[in-house]
Order: sequence, then C-alpha cells, then structure tokens
Amino acid sequence: MALHGSHIPDHSGWLPHRIKMYIEPGYELVRLQLRTGPEDAELLDLDLRGVRTVGVERLHGRELLRLDFPDGSPASTLWLRMKPDIALHWSYDPAS
Repeated sequence: MALHGSHIPDHSGWLPHRIKMYIEPGYELVRLQLRTGPEDAELLDLDLRGVRTVGVERLHGRELLRLDFPDGSPASTLWLRMKPDIALHWSYDPAS
C-alpha cells in the first residue's frame, strides 16, 4: 500500500513528497517512509512492530495517518499529518 501526501514547504516554494506505507497483515509490521527533494532524498524510514491498527482520519481539511499499538505497549499512537503540511507526533516510553 502506498500513500501520497501533498507538498512540504521550503524556502523557495513547495516540494513534492512521497509517503509510502507497507503493511504485513497478521505480522503486525508496518514500514513508513517519507521521501522528498530533487533526488528523492529520504527523510524518514520507520520499521514498526506490534502495530494493532492503521487508519486515515480527515479533520478540518487535514489528513492524518494513525497507527495504534496494543494497550500496555510503551509506544503511543503515532500520528502523521499528511495535508496540508507534514508533521509527525509519536512518543515511546520504555519504562511503561
């Protein structure tokens, strides 16, 4: 599965970007990649294990990718805002 976002602002205008997500159902594995730039430079590459659910939510003109982990997991919900700009919010507490 591949998701494509909008554009990332830079100092000279807007750069196209690609968000890719690979899901291995049954194995709770998700790979999330963000690439951009003239040479398709890699900005983010996450291999996530123990992912319980994946979804896309649309709120107030924004598109958010949501990855949930099991209750009691040290990883909180990962949010990747894809439109109108890109932002990632995620926390991990190994003491949990």
